[in-house]
Amino acid sequence: MAYTTLAKVKALLKIPTSVTTDDALLQDLIIQAMTIIDEETDRRFEAPADTTMRFDAVMYEQYLNMFRSYYNNYYDYYDWRVLWFNRYDCCQITQIVNGDGTIVDPSYYVTLPINSAVINQPMYGVRLKLNAPITWTWNDSPDACIEVTGRWAYSVTAPQVVEYATTYLTTLLYKQKDNLVASNIGNPTTRRDGQIFSQGYPAFLSKIIENYQRVVM
Repeated sequence: MAYTTLAKVKALLKIPTSVTTDDALLQDLIIQAMTIIDEETDRRFEAPADTTMRFDAVMYEQYLNMFRSYYNNYYDYYDWRVLWFNRYDCCQITQIVNGDGTIVDPSYYVTLPINSAVINQPMYGVRLKLNAPITWTWNDSPDACIEVTGRWAYSVTAPQVVEYATTYLTTLLYKQKDNLVASNIGNPTTRRDGQIFSQGYPAFLSKIIENYQRVVM
């Protein structure tokens, strides 16, 4: 899968579908454009299949204190009921297996943010309900003992605005193929908040990328 299609790129470039001379090049540039957007935003925007990620179990305050210096801006992490997904976006959960090997009933937890499906935002974790009859636990070690299977990306398929950004960026890369003058697209610069952001994009494209960029506290 890709964030955009060859047909959409060719339509924007006004290349007839019958002209296939540069099709292979355009397909490569689509992948390059996707990679640029992923790196700029520190995200992935599609998840065509389930994969399984592993996370630490956090139950006790003394164990939790080890993480405070890393997650001090996320107050939910202070709650032992929270299973934090670190820097990974999850748009769909299929199954959670607790550290003791038991499957966690979906009725036992809520997603974080709670209304992630309604507001079309990826999950950054789940929290056990106060009346849940379980805790996050483990058998031998709390390290990477909980398995979460699902779609690990911002969304199952790329949002429409990301699709267009990928299409447009692909056309820019294509138009540079015969340009012997060095381009500044993708050259790094630093924003006021200290985050690295690349320059050389049209203003609307920079805004799209910036709006989706992961905020690092």
